[in-house]
Amino acid sequence: MTTSAEIETKHLKQTIDLFDQTLSLMLLLNEEDRFLSAVMILCNELAVSLQSSRITLGWLEGRYIRIQGMSHIEKFEPKMGAVQDLESAMEEALDQNEEIVFPLPDEQWKAVIRAHESYVRKYGVEHIVSIPLRIDEDAVAVLSCERSTAFTTLEIRGLRMVCDLVIRRLFDLKQNDRWFGARFAGWIRNKLSKVFGFEHTFAKLIGLICTALIVYAIFGQKEYYIKAPCILKTEKLAYVSAPYNGYISTVNAQIGDIVKKGDLLLELDSRDLRLKEAEIVADIHQFARAEEKARSQDHLADMRIAQARLQRSNLELQRVLNFLEQAKVKAPFAGIVVQGERQKLLGAPVREGDVIYKIAELGDYYVQLDVNEEDIHEIKSGSTGEIAFLSRPEVKFPIQIYQISYTASIKEKENIFEIRAILEGTPQNWWRPGMSGIAHIDAGKRKIIWILTHKTIDFIRLHLWLI
Repeated sequence: MTTSAEIETKHLKQTIDLFDQTLSLMLLLNEEDRFLSAVMILCNELAVSLQSSRITLGWLEGRYIRIQGMSHIEKFEPKMGAVQDLESAMEEALDQNEEIVFPLPDEQWKAVIRAHESYVRKYGVEHIVSIPLRIDEDAVAVLSCERSTAFTTLEIRGLRMVCDLVIRRLFDLKQNDRWFGARFAGWIRNKLSKVFGFEHTFAKLIGLICTALIVYAIFGQKEYYIKAPCILKTEKLAYVSAPYNGYISTVNAQIGDIVKKGDLLLELDSRDLRLKEAEIVADIHQFARAEEKARSQDHLADMRIAQARLQRSNLELQRVLNFLEQAKVKAPFAGIVVQGERQKLLGAPVREGDVIYKIAELGDYYVQLDVNEEDIHEIKSGSTGEIAFLSRPEVKFPIQIYQISYTASIKEKENIFEIRAILEGTPQNWWRPGMSGIAHIDAGKRKIIWILTHKTIDFIRLHLWLI
C-alpha cells in the first residue's frame, strides 16, 4: 500500500523532472533564430515528454487561428479538413481565453466545447487539451495536445507553465522572422490595435476628442468678435440748472420720470421774492406820487429825481417778477429724467447755475463703445456687430460703427478709444439713455488657434521682443 509520504515524494520527483524538461526546452528554443524551427522543436519535444500522438501550435493571424507546426510532420496541407477542424477547436479556446480539456472535467462544466467535441468524434481522438498562449493577457496562440490516455492535473499544469515560458520567445521570433515590409505592417497594426482596440475605451475617447479639437483649432475658422462695454446715449441732453440762489420747496419729478415739454419739475421757495415785490410796488407808488407833486409845483429837479427813482423801481420789479417766473423750473422738451432725486432735492439749498436735472430726449439714440487699444486696429467705420443690454441680455440688437475717436482716454488704468455706433431697426419702448451692456463687433473670420493665442503671442512679442 502506497503511503502519503511516497505519493508526495513521487509528485516532487515529477515536478523536478518537469522543471528540468522545461529548462532544457528553453535552452533549445533560445538557440533558434527562426520561428518555424522553434515551433517544430517545441512540438517534437513536448510530444516525446508527454507521449502524445500529436502536438500542434496554432497562431492568431488576423481574426483566425492558423496552424504553424505539428509534431513529427515537416509539411502539411492547410486546406485539409482535419487541419481546418483543429483550427476551429483552437479558436474555441482562443475566444474563451481558457484552456479546454476534453473529455470535459467537472470544473470546466461552463466551457463551450462544440468544436472540440466535433473534432474528437470525427477523427477518433480520445483525449485533447488546448491551452492559449498569452502576451500581456491577450491570447495570441493555442497549443493543442492529443493522445490516447487522459492528461493528469500535473501534466496540464506543466503544459501551462511551458506555454507561459516559451510564448515570449516565440512571439519575438514570429515578429522578427519576416521581411521588412511585414514587420513594419505588424508594428503599425499593433499600434493601431492599441489605439482602436476595446481596452481603455474612456481614455481613448478622450484622446480622440482632444485630437479632433486640436485639429479643428488649427485648421478651423470662426467669426472673430471684439468684446467691448457699451452704453446707450441720446443726441439731445438738457442740463436744467438753478436760476438763482435759494431753497427748493417743491419737487415734482425725479430719475426715471417721463416728462413733457413745459411740465413742472420743481419750484424754488419764493417767499422772499414776494416780499421784495411788495416793497418795490410800494416804492413805485411813492415815487409816482412824488413825481406828480413836483410836476404840480413846477419843481423840475425834484420831478427828474422822482422819475429816475420810479424807473429804477420798475426795473427792479421786472427782475423780481422774472425770478418769480423762473422759480417754477419746467422741462425744456419731452424726455426722461436721468439725473435728479426727490429725496436729495427737497429743501436743499442751491446756487445759481447748479445743475439740478438732466433730461434726455427719447429718440436719436446712439451707442458709445469703449474699445481697448489692443483691439482698435481691428475696427473700422462701417463695421457691424450686436449689443445686448444688461436688463434684457437674451435680446440682441444690430449696430453699425460710424465714428471712431482718434485719441485715447484713460479708464481704469487702460487706454480706451470711444466709438459711436448707430442702432439699426426700430427703437424699443423700454430703451432708456444710460442703459449699459456688452457689444460684439464683427472683425471677420479668423483661425480658431489665432483667436485663442494671439493676445498671448502679442504680449510675448511686445515685452520680450521676440519676432
